[in-house]
Amino acid sequence: MKTLEQTRDENYPMSKPVLQRLISYGQGGSLRAKLIRGGAGVGGLQLLSLPISFVTSVLMARTLGVEDFGVYSYVLGLVVLFALPAYAGFPPFLVREVSRYHRVGSLGLLTGVIRRAHQVAFFLGILIMLAVLGFVFLSAENGLDNQAILIITAAVTIPLLAIIRVRAAILQGLALVIQSRIAEIIIRPIVFLLLILTLFFIGTLSPLSALFAQITATVVTLVVVSILLRGQLKDLTAQPVYDDRRWKKAILPFSAIAGVSYLNSELIIPLTGFLASNSEVAFFKVALSIAILISAPLTIVEATIHPHVTRVFASGEKARLFRMVSLAGFAALLASLPLVIVFLVFGQEILEFVYGLEYTASYWPLAVLITGFLVVNLVGPSMLLLHATNYENDALVISIAGAALTILLCVTLIPREGALGAALAITISKVARALAFRIWAQFRINQHFQEK
Repeated sequence: MKTLEQTRDENYPMSKPVLQRLISYGQGGSLRAKLIRGGAGVGGLQLLSLPISFVTSVLMARTLGVEDFGVYSYVLGLVVLFALPAYAGFPPFLVREVSRYHRVGSLGLLTGVIRRAHQVAFFLGILIMLAVLGFVFLSAENGLDNQAILIITAAVTIPLLAIIRVRAAILQGLALVIQSRIAEIIIRPIVFLLLILTLFFIGTLSPLSALFAQITATVVTLVVVSILLRGQLKDLTAQPVYDDRRWKKAILPFSAIAGVSYLNSELIIPLTGFLASNSEVAFFKVALSIAILISAPLTIVEATIHPHVTRVFASGEKARLFRMVSLAGFAALLASLPLVIVFLVFGQEILEFVYGLEYTASYWPLAVLITGFLVVNLVGPSMLLLHATNYENDALVISIAGAALTILLCVTLIPREGALGAALAITISKVARALAFRIWAQFRINQHFQEK
């Protein structure tokens, strides 16, 4: 005979504790359970990293001052831009190919694509680093100035970044979402913060010492991600099979898409330094550091659903695919909306209290950025739809148009408006690209299923 409590739970399932129901949703091997576990894991890592990055940004901005913080940000932005050709296409390409080979058991091709990716990324990383060093030395007719020394120092990270991104993408392709992100999201920021705190307390924090701290943190990150990947591939003993012709054909669009996409985001700081001043770079960097909090929810859901979008599309479940992407965008919007309201209303007071009075000039760039990022969150992981469903050539066309728009807006707005112009340029471009990706992806996917 059923007890009163059992009868109540059957008739009124909502009476069960909410936490218990949520935990049960994440159990098992279903797609929903995998998405919930991956999202919770990456979300937890991202949440842990936010205060670390925030404290680091505040410490450096306040200690270095506007001018030196601007120089540091400008040089770091340049080196990140230089590193793009070494790894730009590998993350989306490897996630798709590793996921596919692992799913169907093509271990020879899996071994081959992993080895080839490492070979190409390392070679390109070294080549680019040497090219940067050679250019800086040849350009220094009257000796190396402070900025040249900073660029030479930071250039050491180029091949390291390439290998880190390759290995993280392989882990993500194996559906190990948390393992693919923990080194860059948690380990690297923690190590960098500890080093910055040490430099701060001994009174030697400068742009140059901060770059040495970046190099050290990058090396530690590479070691951690290598250990994680080795643990997953220790039983992979199949002889490598190289499908170089198909890989070259597939990775070129991915490289162009990723390169253009990175240009849309990473080019903005070097252009601000070139077209305005180091102070404007610092103001924009502070605004962008805060605005990243708004984009974090979308980054989390993209990393979580990427391998599953490929699988759902391959299984022919169109309605499920669109529902997954729409729910991801709605979740990102809800997660970011409270922060947007807080920064729009109290942004100037927060900037003055946290960063100092001189950084209140970052308020309007910040207001523009967070509003635009909120709109992009609502649109959802739009470019992911084209990447994961084999329409990367279409994504390339949209990305190129977006990059052209970004450069045009930067050249037009930054000389006149400085940091605010940079914020307007990146916001208008991001929103336009997100809408174009979403509309065209839905058209292409509908067309695909109608032809089947």
